[in-house]
Amino acid sequence: MRKNKFWLKLIGAAILLHIVLIALSILEVAIYSYLVAPDKDEAFYKAHATISGPWISGICGSLIIFLLVRNFIKKNNDRHLTYTIALPLIYIAMDILMLLPLNINWTEHLPIFLMANGAKIAASFLSYFIYKKTIKK
Repeated sequence: MRKNKFWLKLIGAAILLHIVLIALSILEVAIYSYLVAPDKDEAFYKAHATISGPWISGICGSLIIFLLVRNFIKKNNDRHLTYTIALPLIYIAMDILMLLPLNINWTEHLPIFLMANGAKIAASFLSYFIYKKTIKK
């Protein structure tokens, strides 16, 4: 049963990460629309969201994944490397599944996608390598 809880919590963390990053993107566009560039049409803000969304995801998502891996290592006695590898991979798989129905131009979107998700993978491993020394044996 404990093994099932691990994977459920891991998938739950990836889903929660998506929700938080979407909320941050919405918040960023709202702030942009009220403070930086008010009184524009909806298409203008959609274009801005398309550009800023991957940046929000890459920067904030990397920081959150770094912190999630750190917290997991500090609170659990095992499966640290599995968590480190699986969290960003599950997130990326969910991201792809959410983007597929949107008929995105992958040729155009792929460099941004790789950069944002590469940063998440790097943050996960950076956290692991920094905090694995604190693992209690």
